[in-house]
Amino acid sequence: DSAPWKTSGVAVSAWRISARWVSCNGLLPGEAGGDNGAGPPGPPRRRSTVQAGRFVSNQGIAMTADGTSQDLAARKGKYRTILLFGMPGSGKGTQGAVLGKIPEFVHVSMGDVFRKIPRLGKIGAEIESFTSLGKMVPDELTFRIFERHMKILELQEFFIPDFNTLILDGLPRSYAQAERLSSLLDVVQIFHLKIQDEKSAIKRLRARALLENRLDDMNEDVIRRRLATYHEETIKTLSFYDPSLVFDVEAGQDMIDVLKDIVDRLAEIKRVATPGRSIPSAVAEAVS
Repeated sequence: DSAPWKTSGVAVSAWRISARWVSCNGLLPGEAGGDNGAGPPGPPRRRSTVQAGRFVSNQGIAMTADGTSQDLAARKGKYRTILLFGMPGSGKGTQGAVLGKIPEFVHVSMGDVFRKIPRLGKIGAEIESFTSLGKMVPDELTFRIFERHMKILELQEFFIPDFNTLILDGLPRSYAQAERLSSLLDVVQIFHLKIQDEKSAIKRLRARALLENRLDDMNEDVIRRRLATYHEETIKTLSFYDPSLVFDVEAGQDMIDVLKDIVDRLAEIKRVATPGRSIPSAVAEAVS
């Protein structure tokens, strides 16, 4: 073990934040002026600081020593966001993942975030306490998980608010969630992936259920209920947003054509956007 670092005359160990060691004088190991015994020498990096028991990233975002994030509503500005809505079997996750490969965009799937949470951890145990009883994860816990995930991305600089646009799918899933997220997200576009042919949608869902070994989901009555529930919830959720932000995409076509429709729309918005104009204004002009 390397020698502890010191701050304010008190010896403390390094805190491991987001898989990177950060000394309590705000220097990464190997930086000029940092601890000599931890890590190889390296070029100077942007500094972070520790203030009053909190880790403060180079973007001024506070996180406590145990990894608990501060309220995202307290940060300056909002996350520029594109929302993905899609009926079951529409390929929403695939389109989000592809868009996330574009340097400007960062894709976050709340379904993937939930699935990757270790069930033996504190948050995993909280999730299990609801799902084991057949209950939905409450909004409070869902938002806490989302906030923590975004803080980690910012601390690792995988998401830089002034540069990146968030591609978010799986959230919000209700009008109440959309309302609460309004203080955090600057929604500039919503893509709604729809399959007009219900028979085609059912066929897709059956194929996916077989692939994922979810045999109960192959029942046509179950599938029809899921589709009906989705339509009901989605209409309510989308009613929170300005209709001009919602762009319907026919998801029953080949995936490459779905992607083309989405990319063409984004290109049109970028074309009509000019310095000093808001993106929603550009969206409105693109619609007209």
